[in-house]
Amino acid sequence: MNTTHKTVLVLGATGYVGGRLVPLLLDKGYHVRAGARSASKLACRPYARHPHLEIVPVDVLDQKALDSALAGCQAAFYLVHAMQSGVRNFSEIDRQAAQNMTAASSKAGLEQIIYLGGLGIQGKDLSEHLASRMEVGEVLMQGDVPVTWLRAAMILGAGSASFEILRYLVDRLPIMLTPKWVRNRCQPIAISNVLGYLTGCLEEPATLGQVFDIGGRDILSYEELFQIYAREAGLKPRIVISVPVLSPRLSSHWISLVTPLPANIARPLAEGLRNEVVCADMRIAELIPQKLLSCQEAIARILQRVRQQTVDTFWSDAGVVHTPEWVTCGDKEYAEGTVLSCNYATVLQARPAEVWETIRTIGGQRGWYYGNALWKLRGFVDKLMGGVGLRRGRRDPRHIRVGDALDFWRVLDVRKSHKLTLLAEMKVPGEALLEFTLTAQEGGRTELVQSARFLPRGLWGIVYWYLLAPFHVLIFKGMLRGISRHILCPVIRPPARVIAKPSCVVREPLDEEIRPCIVLTEDPLWRTTLRTFLAEQKSMVLATQSEAGPYCSLMVFAVTPDLTNIALATPRSTRKYENMIAHPVVSLLADNRENGDDDPHGAMAVTVLGTATELAGSPADSMKRLLMQAHPRLKDFLNDADTAVFAVSVSRYIVVEEFQDVQEIFVRQLNDQERA
Repeated sequence: MNTTHKTVLVLGATGYVGGRLVPLLLDKGYHVRAGARSASKLACRPYARHPHLEIVPVDVLDQKALDSALAGCQAAFYLVHAMQSGVRNFSEIDRQAAQNMTAASSKAGLEQIIYLGGLGIQGKDLSEHLASRMEVGEVLMQGDVPVTWLRAAMILGAGSASFEILRYLVDRLPIMLTPKWVRNRCQPIAISNVLGYLTGCLEEPATLGQVFDIGGRDILSYEELFQIYAREAGLKPRIVISVPVLSPRLSSHWISLVTPLPANIARPLAEGLRNEVVCADMRIAELIPQKLLSCQEAIARILQRVRQQTVDTFWSDAGVVHTPEWVTCGDKEYAEGTVLSCNYATVLQARPAEVWETIRTIGGQRGWYYGNALWKLRGFVDKLMGGVGLRRGRRDPRHIRVGDALDFWRVLDVRKSHKLTLLAEMKVPGEALLEFTLTAQEGGRTELVQSARFLPRGLWGIVYWYLLAPFHVLIFKGMLRGISRHILCPVIRPPARVIAKPSCVVREPLDEEIRPCIVLTEDPLWRTTLRTFLAEQKSMVLATQSEAGPYCSLMVFAVTPDLTNIALATPRSTRKYENMIAHPVVSLLADNRENGDDDPHGAMAVTVLGTATELAGSPADSMKRLLMQAHPRLKDFLNDADTAVFAVSVSRYIVVEEFQDVQEIFVRQLNDQERA
């Protein structure tokens, strides 16, 4: 099937299923429009720069935004659910969202809607969660656009909410007192099979206007599923005791305490367990044939992914990142009058990239570098209060991106080797931020500032802050010392309280600004990093172009203080001189590798793209002086009549850190045409 010109909208692209579906559709050749309330989450995904991907901010409750997102699309995946947002009236919100989708898809002339809902039999004492999933499907089916409705039972996948409940219960409880639903039958399906059916529906016309139950190979009880997990995880068989008086609502509190899921998500999921979820038929297996995994095969694969720490999406990925108004750029007056803060700083004998390696892996199994018992106690108290607690951990122990859940924090802002901002999601009487800021200093040093900022809500919020003030002193100093010990670097200036200027978080980018670019003149942190890095380099590789192909040379260089020009010098008799005259667009590369085993943790490479121009007169003399300051031994060479002096006008820097993290830094602000 030719998919090159087919545009597909994925609503809920930051969710557990949507986050895996988008790259799969891109691999199949579709033009994908990824829609989510928090577009900044998508801008940080590995596939964000794919040429066939559009990122659109859209809320299904906003009719105009939905109309705009659907315009020009041929098909849409509807993967949104208000339960993840933690609202009490999620059924009403889901109903309104489905009605908006029906109207917008009809207006856009959509050819197909593919909806993934829950499996259950209407009228059979369905839980509110499953009843809402059913109602959404019925609302969508009443519209003009053909709907393919897939009804899935428990989805088995690394990081899925259902699997995390299963994993934590079996891992932590050798003896379980469970409600009678543990004997109910279910038909779990692997996430890979779910994705196979979703993509297959785009390519199989016979699925239009149809409702399909989707499940895996096995029909079994939850108790049997517990024992399968225990075997695959190398655990002893679990003792499961069914207690008739333990209602699903009571069991939801038990699940919330034992697992990382907060009560607002655990409750509707637990109540849904009272319903048997078994496929009435498997017609779809004939239309879209694929190898269905057994529960044992699925769990074995999941545990392998977890052990290898390669979880693509996590149940907590979904939802909007609520950036508080008082931390967004432009709210200075509002913020300064109300926000309480506590800031501690230290100076370390380590480069920002080395310090960042420790900062970006904070939390989860690694902990917080100091006072982990206190952090766990705070998480336990939060769980008792109905919060998320500390057990959510991290999606990935090594990499971090905007929107990630990190224990009871949410990643609000990430600037590699510069800043990490976390937004509190625990129960607090106000809004709280924790921020780490790295600033490069001379001599390969880094100033690390750790800041807590809090906007109190009422008198209790102010009391809460000052009650915790003594703990801030203890924990912040301890964390900064713990970070330095983890890096194994000397402490130049020990942790001390400072007055730090509040930084701001840029509001979520919209439309053409979805892929945010860094502009050198607007980012002092990157200016300092690049200036320090280039000052430590003695030479760069110059890549020029000739009629015969590319040509590389090793060149000494100097950079202007504003980083906008690179000074080069070469005899006029050289090939590189001829190439720069004939093809002035060039690139220069420098890196700090030493080809050691630890290079991936601190390696940094900078590519400079620009246009070379031969200089004469005063501009040439100015660049000669710059080169002689950097390379005094070149005086005679630079004064030779045959030596040509060039200025490379820099258009952008491309920085690669740790062999994989790439950032483009433009010298000036781009106009709309250049950005496109």
